Amino acid sequence: RKSPSLWKILSDTGKRVIVVNVPFTFPPEKVNGLLISGLDTPSTESNFTYPPSLYEEIKRALGEYVIMAQYKQSKGLQGYASAIFHMIENRAATVKYLLNNYSWDFFMVVFSATDIAQHTFWKYTYNKNSGKGTWEDRTINIPGRGRGNILSAFLDTIHGAFNSIGGYAFTLMVHPDNPDAVFIGG
Repeated sequence: RKSPSLWKILSDTGKRVIVVNVPFTFPPEKVNGLLISGLDTPSTESNFTYPPSLYEEIKRALGEYVIMAQYKQSKGLQGYASAIFHMIENRAATVKYLLNNYSWDFFMVVFSATDIAQHTFWKYTYNKNSGKGTWEDRTINIPGRGRGNILSAFLDTIHGAFNSIGGYAFTLMVHPDNPDAVFIGG
């Protein structure tokens, strides 16, 4: 990094920070608070948290932490979809645990599920009426229908889940594929 991160600047001024799953934060830097590295983390076998003891604490309290759902370890599209939902639940449980057990002045979390899912599922729909349930290629039907509804439902779920915990002045959510879609609330 050519310049200090926002959380490092805040940390260096005495603010207590918690950073979860921000891409390209591996190896985790020393902060006045907690950091769980994100996208470039090789595995849970590496030191991907600051302090290093944080991973063992999370593991004892919640079970294995999921850095990223892996398609190669899943059984087809349905298995991967299940792995992504498990990752969302795991990340949300971790965030709730940290919010409820640590004091903080700045908290940042990245939920990457919509991003990683679209790389695989952008052209498929799930047909549960086909007997066992099948994934069908619907590339021809793509003119944008329903995409906003999925994103909105995801953001409403995540924001609603943490809004009730309180303790923050505002929430900022940016949709990476649309720079005009910035959600601010509090």
